[in-house]
Amino acid sequence: MSNPGRLTISRQSGEKFYIGDDIEVMVRIDPDRDRTIRVTIVAPRDVRITRAELMPEKN
Repeated sequence: MSNPGRLTISRQSGEKFYIGDDIEVMVRIDPDRDRTIRVTIVAPRDVRITRAELMPEKN
């Protein structure tokens, strides 16, 4: 992907959004941890999900 698009959306705690037909993302604010946002992703097993800090450096 040479120039990926970017979408920023606002969600309330517990609200969901979908990526395509089969990836569900839910955002939740953890009331027990100050300033912590939890993101739950439900996707097919063949979809790789990797935190940015674990990806190799990109030029």
